[in-house]
Amino acid sequence: MRDLFNLMQSMDRRLTSIENDLRERVGQVETSLENAHQRIDELEGKVVSLENNLRETQLQSKQESVMDELRSKEFNLLFHGIPQSNNESPDQTEHIVRTFLTDKLQYPHSDLTKIEFSNVHRLPRRSSSTANTGPSDLLKSAPIAVKFIKMSDKRKIHSLAGRARSYNANITRHLPTSMQSQRKLLIHHANKFYKQGKTIRWKILQADYCLFVNGERFTDI
Repeated sequence: MRDLFNLMQSMDRRLTSIENDLRERVGQVETSLENAHQRIDELEGKVVSLENNLRETQLQSKQESVMDELRSKEFNLLFHGIPQSNNESPDQTEHIVRTFLTDKLQYPHSDLTKIEFSNVHRLPRRSSSTANTGPSDLLKSAPIAVKFIKMSDKRKIHSLAGRARSYNANITRHLPTSMQSQRKLLIHHANKFYKQGKTIRWKILQADYCLFVNGERFTDI
């Protein structure tokens, strides 16, 4: 009996030792898992932070590119709706612009001779404008880009935009491509609000071309 009792005590001590060992190992595994989860959370946080930084960098780069393009066109105006002749040379294009300003918009010839253009040219036609060759498409004219030497001269000519619209023409700022797209989306709303007698203003905010109606930015596109 004593031998059996001793054997049972020995087995009990052995089982207790195994149980303690298992508990210790389970605790170590749980601690490792907890540390792993914490590490995963930290890595996920870093990934999110990197993604946010990347988006901010891309956005900043895009904004800087747009603003660089805007600055390069700062002295430019676009003339829309002025008839285009076949095989028109840059010199002919400049003559067309000057004739339009004096004959149609009644800008004094003596004052216009004092205004110097750095460059005058037609913008390339869009593919959609040249895809068809029907009579209505042939009547469409590419806008004329005029680069002024003096900002004061540019402002004087830009102030004639209202007169130009009387001849189904227009004079606008030469905006970057992205801003031109934004203006295209907003111009219908701007015309509607203008007819309603509301105050319309265009502003550039963080590389976006924005429409303001009665002092409030219009965003319902």
